[in-house]
Amino acid sequence: MKYRLSGVLAFLFLCGTTHTADTAAAVAAGALDPTFGVGGTATGPTMGQGTFAMIVQPEGKIVVAGQNADPFYSFGLVRYLGNGTPDATFGVGGTVVTSFTYQSRANALVRQPDNKLVAAGWTITAPGPIAATGFALARYLADGSLDPTFGAGGKVTTQLAFLDMANGLAIQSDGKLVAAGTCTPGGFCLARYNPDGTLDATFGAGGKVIVPSPTGADAQASTLIVQTDGKLVAAGRCPQSASTQRDFCLARFNAAGSLDTTFGTNGWVATDFGGTEAATALVLQTDGKLVAAGSQLGTPSDFLLARYNSNGSLDAGFGTAGKVTTDFFASTDSAFALMLQPDGKLIAAGGTEVPGTRQFGIARYNPDGSLDGTFGSLGKLTTDFGNPAYATALALQADGKMVAAGSVSMLAGGYAVALARYLADENPCVVDRLAMHPDSQLLVSASEVKGSQGGLAAARLDPAVFRRLRDEVLVRSDTGRRYAELYARHSPEVVRLMLGDRALRAALLHGLLLWQANAAALGTGRAVTVTADQARVVDVVLDRLARVGSPRLREAIEAERRTHTPGLTSAEAILKSIER
Repeated sequence: MKYRLSGVLAFLFLCGTTHTADTAAAVAAGALDPTFGVGGTATGPTMGQGTFAMIVQPEGKIVVAGQNADPFYSFGLVRYLGNGTPDATFGVGGTVVTSFTYQSRANALVRQPDNKLVAAGWTITAPGPIAATGFALARYLADGSLDPTFGAGGKVTTQLAFLDMANGLAIQSDGKLVAAGTCTPGGFCLARYNPDGTLDATFGAGGKVIVPSPTGADAQASTLIVQTDGKLVAAGRCPQSASTQRDFCLARFNAAGSLDTTFGTNGWVATDFGGTEAATALVLQTDGKLVAAGSQLGTPSDFLLARYNSNGSLDAGFGTAGKVTTDFFASTDSAFALMLQPDGKLIAAGGTEVPGTRQFGIARYNPDGSLDGTFGSLGKLTTDFGNPAYATALALQADGKMVAAGSVSMLAGGYAVALARYLADENPCVVDRLAMHPDSQLLVSASEVKGSQGGLAAARLDPAVFRRLRDEVLVRSDTGRRYAELYARHSPEVVRLMLGDRALRAALLHGLLLWQANAAALGTGRAVTVTADQARVVDVVLDRLARVGSPRLREAIEAERRTHTPGLTSAEAILKSIER
């Protein structure tokens, strides 16, 4: 059967465009990027008491935030170009210093959709032998200047209790900002701000929420996320009964600021790893599960992770009964940052005591909590900056490269910014053995298609064919755009399944190779003939996805199939619908 179309098969072709390697050679996951800084790392300028947050802007520039010591302890931001050098168009030589009335420190940083940056932390509000502190926020324009439309000259200070420190910051879909941290006396504290920096009176009491933990007031929130349903989740540490021991602690709040009683026990969840621990980072998975990372308080210590179902119960499918402990060198390992990759893997970063010094410590985990043996050395790596260093933030660039930010000790005292960038993984769609051919085509080894129908061993897979189809053809069709949106919605799960399921990976490879010639023809508007093998492989891929995928993915596939004309294969039905 011949078709002249304006689009093509989403799950096969979009995987070929989105996840096919473009680099000239395969590299080990976790290798430092030699095009960044010096050999993959960059340091400076000085940052007083340290660097605590980072974001990567869409154009690839990197912004870090912390505490600058000049002229006295203040908010400090530094922006870097993609090669790791300071961006001279930001502030003065790449650095912005924002002073409040007294000492202050930035602990969190976010980028708004309009590209403005907002930093949050604390400032002294009343000096003295026991100084009072309050939440402090500052918003910046693209050049690093303060945004005069926010608060008073770009700055906001909020007093909640007495010793108030904002450690986390999140942006809601409506543009409102929520800061979370600790208050003494009090516990977990949140404040929500309108886009102009005024407190949101619809949240808590006049824009503020203070909730002591169920067993005492000494609870400290370190981080905050917004769920897709608008609920807020803060994570940190809280006491265990009357004991001085502290555990991982999470609290979930409804949109108006009240505790969500459907989560854990009256909105709270505590997780004990057998000692005194604190959660310092939190991510939300696409399936609604939450993963917290942190470490024990004291020596020795390890990276600690816990994954929770949407109701706050531990996920038994992660690690051991929902918990994971990772040791580097039987000494002090502290996790401060956590990141979720599109393929469902998790990366935790912090510091590890290497004999004689302290270095960045980074570990990558498979979706089940096991260490990813393809990353670094058996799932772990360290990065040396010469002097003691630790990582406090992670970010993933658009090209798949990972950036870790933190602090390195200076010989004269204080800290400087420390950055490291790591190369991206190879193509997640064809991960077993791919070699780059000199003509920039991917050479698929015979082992990749062993057992596949059609005997396509040692065939070449050219990503440019599928990119042209995506960029020049698929976007012209309403149905083509719908398939693109369908794939984008389910892409993280599809990639994760391909990484872990050899049968799915083999079927997908076989399908890409079978359809490559037709994809090239469709890219030029020519008619194509769909063979029985081509039609069959689409159903094989979809059947496998439905079998190993989540109920959500399975329902999406079944819903799509219900729209097809009876008697047609999935390939024929999709092609006909796009032709219309």
